[in-house]
Amino acid sequence: MAGYRCWQSLGRQVRKGERGIAILAPCVYRARSLNDTDAEDAPGRARILKGFRAAHVWDVSQTDGEPVPDVRPELLSGHGPTGLWGALAAQLASAGFELHRKPCGQANGITDYGARTVTVRPDVDGAQAAKTLAHELAHVLLHDGIQAVARRDLAEVEAESVAYLVCHSAGLASDDYSLPYVARWSGGDPARVRLTAERVIATSRRILDAAGVAAVAEEVVPA
Repeated sequence: MAGYRCWQSLGRQVRKGERGIAILAPCVYRARSLNDTDAEDAPGRARILKGFRAAHVWDVSQTDGEPVPDVRPELLSGHGPTGLWGALAAQLASAGFELHRKPCGQANGITDYGARTVTVRPDVDGAQAAKTLAHELAHVLLHDGIQAVARRDLAEVEAESVAYLVCHSAGLASDDYSLPYVARWSGGDPARVRLTAERVIATSRRILDAAGVAAVAEEVVPA
């Protein structure tokens, strides 16, 4: 999955008439005081979620051109945003779930609804760990064990979409992982993504508000 210009840069062109898959992209700005004359992107400013806008991506099957390698979710590298892990962990605890850092087999994280535990693998960088925790917290807030199994495709689209919005609003770009992940579980079907929009937005705002990231939030534009 990629945007229109990105496909062009890879030597491919979106075919005429193909409809893009709508995703939610956060609009974030840095707060400034009335007497502040520094540039808006100056370091140290608080990042505030202003709202969301509709953006579009296209699946490789909707394009023609040069072959591209198989694109799969890539683990995020580097440190996570300061305080994000702790804020997400606190919300998980408030929901009555225990958090562990242990191996998860082939997964990056696991939510056990019966045992009321969330496990995040310990051998990933802070950025990936925070993104995974946001994903699992979304499962906790949105789903139960039955829903997660019966409609796993929608559950995974919802959880990763929430993680994407939360991470971007906190200053962590998760595109390399989140976009291929959502594309896989949605089957490239824009209807499935649109179906989750209302729940994704509401849950993202709930998490961001509790984390103190979305203290000033304006109009939400759904995909």
